[in-house]
Amino acid sequence: MSDNRKLGNLVCVSFREAAPARIGQLSEKDKHCRFIGRARQGEPFYIPAENINCPLARYYLAIGRTDLKDLAEILVGWSDAADVDTGLKFLKSGLCLQGHYKYIIYFPYRKDSAGALKPDVIIRVANPLDVQRILKRHSSLTGESVGCGIGGVGAACGECTAQVIGKKSPTISVGCGGSRPGIGLRDDEMLVAAPLGSKMFEVLTSGG
Repeated sequence: MSDNRKLGNLVCVSFREAAPARIGQLSEKDKHCRFIGRARQGEPFYIPAENINCPLARYYLAIGRTDLKDLAEILVGWSDAADVDTGLKFLKSGLCLQGHYKYIIYFPYRKDSAGALKPDVIIRVANPLDVQRILKRHSSLTGESVGCGIGGVGAACGECTAQVIGKKSPTISVGCGGSRPGIGLRDDEMLVAAPLGSKMFEVLTSGG
């Protein structure tokens, strides 16, 4: 298997105050997970942060103000929470992105362009066997297990982006009802995410 094929399912996300040079801007609004799916097609792009239109992603990515009770009611409407109190409990258990930024850059990872764009988080699409091999490689180098809080809700925006950056540690995710179709995951695929500078980042970008 060639390097290009190995790295074909690696998508990077970067949060910046300034718009990047020599990268096209998308004007449409969409979900964070669908933008990740679009980046898998091979072209880098950026959006103004306000173009994220999913209320749960806006909460995790700290875009605008989100009333927690209103968001909990949305989770109930999505059948992701049995009631508002349960929805509030779930929301308060996660981490939201910290800091200020105006733009989000999405791009496929390529070894020859890694220096030009610094990702805050990298997300690998992989089947369970590949994930097992990735985890084994990571533990053999670090002596550590990968801790993952899997809720099956807000997988791309919460589990694989905000929480990975906030905890500065990798995770795995089975995806959620929005991110699985949004990213274009097959039935046998899941996600591994890692922050820049981590050993897991090195494992993922070396082909696992």
